[in-house]
Amino acid sequence: MNPLSMPKLNKLAKSSPEGLPVYKLVTVGDCATQHLSTAIRGTGIARGLDIRVLDTDYNQILPQTSDPQSELYAFAPDGVFVMMCTEKLYERYTQTPQAERDGFADREYAWISARWAELASHGKISIFQSLFTEYDDRVYGSFASRLSFSFLSQLRRLNQKLSEGAAEAGNVYPVDFAFFASAVGYDSAKSSKIFGIAKIPFATEYIPEAASAVVDIIAALRVKSYRCIVLDLDNTLWGGVVVDDGPDGIEIGELGTGKA
Repeated sequence: MNPLSMPKLNKLAKSSPEGLPVYKLVTVGDCATQHLSTAIRGTGIARGLDIRVLDTDYNQILPQTSDPQSELYAFAPDGVFVMMCTEKLYERYTQTPQAERDGFADREYAWISARWAELASHGKISIFQSLFTEYDDRVYGSFASRLSFSFLSQLRRLNQKLSEGAAEAGNVYPVDFAFFASAVGYDSAKSSKIFGIAKIPFATEYIPEAASAVVDIIAALRVKSYRCIVLDLDNTLWGGVVVDDGPDGIEIGELGTGKA
């Protein structure tokens, strides 16, 4: 499903639909998330889901998740979207002494997973954790991927640890912005000018794509799973018709109708 434009999502987000299933979502981030939260609500309504979003203040991940009296927990959410951007990650990396950069990803993961644990201690809350879009500062050029302490290597290691940790946690779902950004190109998905001015993590044109990625996961979690898959057989799983051609007359293989 192609995402709607931001103007259409803004209009939908302001509407008050009736009869749609309600999902309560809190957005916390180390960057500006207002536009993304609006797009998430608009996308949800377009797909028949009333996502009621509480967008918390800028850079409030720690206070919102660690304080039992925070507005996050008062909202009693079904899910929490943790939006963390590559730009802030890079800032923390450059502030890390050279000798300690090899363990940067491990320390970042420890901090993030501690936030997951705090959220999990407050009940059944689904956590949607953003992965980091890849960025290479080119300090080490083509050698960045073979140097374990380079930013590119540490970013990739952190994304891997987040994905593995999410699978172990059970209630954490990675939002793979890295995949979407690589598909459209980093310069298309990100805007250094917009981030510098407003701390918005994505280019305006890409925000609907990012919102759609979050809503995709929410929608998938609400759909009942089925263990039975019904397929046609003749000329679908094999070439030919069993009744007419007989068991020895059907074709199975890589050539001709055998690929059916």
